[in-house]
Amino acid sequence: MGMVNRVGSQSFATSSTASTSFVGRRRELKEARATVSRSRLTTLTGPGGVGKTRLGMEVGQRLQAHFRDGAWMVDLGSLNPGAPISPIVASALAIQDQSNRGALERVTDYLQDKELLLFLDNCEHVLSGAGELVDRVLATAPGVRILTTSREPLSMAGEAIYPVPPLATPSVEDDHAVQDLERFESIALFVDRARNVVGDFAITPENQRAVIELCTRLDGMPLAIEFAVARLQSMSVTQLLDRLDQRFRLLSRGSRTAQPRHRTLQALIDWSYELCTPEEQVLWQRLSVFPSSFDLEAVEEICSFDGLVPDLVLDLLDRLVAKSILLTERNGEAVRYRQLMTVREYGADRLNDGAATELRRRHRDCFLRRAETMVEQWSTPRQGGFILRARTERPNSMAALQWSVATPGEINAAARLAVALRHHWVSDGYLSEGRFWLDRVLGEYDDAPERHERGSALWVVAWVSLLQGDHEAGAEYLAECRRVATALGDDGLLAHTEHWSGLYGIFTGDLSSAIVHYERTVAAHDRVGDLHSPDDRTALVGCRFHP
Repeated sequence: MGMVNRVGSQSFATSSTASTSFVGRRRELKEARATVSRSRLTTLTGPGGVGKTRLGMEVGQRLQAHFRDGAWMVDLGSLNPGAPISPIVASALAIQDQSNRGALERVTDYLQDKELLLFLDNCEHVLSGAGELVDRVLATAPGVRILTTSREPLSMAGEAIYPVPPLATPSVEDDHAVQDLERFESIALFVDRARNVVGDFAITPENQRAVIELCTRLDGMPLAIEFAVARLQSMSVTQLLDRLDQRFRLLSRGSRTAQPRHRTLQALIDWSYELCTPEEQVLWQRLSVFPSSFDLEAVEEICSFDGLVPDLVLDLLDRLVAKSILLTERNGEAVRYRQLMTVREYGADRLNDGAATELRRRHRDCFLRRAETMVEQWSTPRQGGFILRARTERPNSMAALQWSVATPGEINAAARLAVALRHHWVSDGYLSEGRFWLDRVLGEYDDAPERHERGSALWVVAWVSLLQGDHEAGAEYLAECRRVATALGDDGLLAHTEHWSGLYGIFTGDLSSAIVHYERTVAAHDRVGDLHSPDDRTALVGCRFHP
């Protein structure tokens, strides 16, 4: 899942930009605020790395007091291209998922009487879904204003488009007094970030020209400046400029005018990539498998193959953090890592097809094992920790599930993962999404031989359907599960069929039938030794009775 925060009431500590000072942008901040004030839909556009997200966050921070229900941010960056965005927005707004209504309907119903600013960040790869949600919200919730960031507009009626420009840079040809340089925003940002790396950094007559030319060659792109400043740990500004100039010349060969801003950022990332050792480059590529944040253990398990042993991975990870290829997120003693989207995409583009397939399979296997461990140890004091971990790893689990469903030969693993995430679906409020994935998995089994994995998906989707109040669908799933269990002679599946048939009896008011099914359930689970079947307290978590 993407990053979700309420502007003003919750810290943006999970965002790398929020942990640094907001430099410059006075004109843009004033104009963007004014645009949001007069338009119900505002889109901040511009190339990757220009600072759209940071400006949007600052706008939200400063406008949140003007909205009765605050300002809310939803980061869509971890979604796969074309994925629906309504479930993430529903989760951001803490909308209860206890019915069989779609996420979009729940969002629009919830927002219809609210007064808030909804900030949708990184929309460019989910434009269709974003457009559908925005259109519905604007039509049904008159008190809601929407701010989005995207590399291209949503192209909707009434959309106010605000292009975010690069930071102002001084002219290389003009003479500038040292004390006047920081009035240019790019220089001010460079100096501010440089002092985080070299505490006593200052512009001097010796480095003045190099600082000016460096910021100008980087076109005032904030992300490009951030990358460059990280090199001051081991280089001078003049050395930075010398090497940067070589890379730009290579990219513009054949046309002196072929240097658009997005290629300038590409040039800088190319340069950062070339400064890495071959082993660091390999790990950079492999880390692209993570759609959002990840922990050290996952990196060691997933990326340690073909010459990268776990001990080497740890050292390489540390080096990539030092080079600002990776960002860290700290919560007490827990440390997680993530890549900026542009950096992640760069690494993914350099993976060959064979390595990418192996990597995605290892990624899926890692999070499948974690989900199955949660099931095995659910009825222990660790239950609360498992819920929190499932929330944190949600983007990874969803990416693993989507890849498994879409990849030929992986459907049984997809079914195992969807089934192993059942406590996440039920206890953490994701009934509709759980049912969506389980139905997708079951749809891939058409004309396939009966499998235990399919039977398991049937009883889990039956459980989810019953909790949604869709009792008849639940009964149909259970009937099919019973047929599969009988065909396979699978007593474990039959035990689960009896179990949820008992719940169906409770929900439909047939208590005599429920008692019979539960008596059979106890005997069946005892017979097969299933210690991980959820008891009725778990089965009824968060549900409503729909007799």
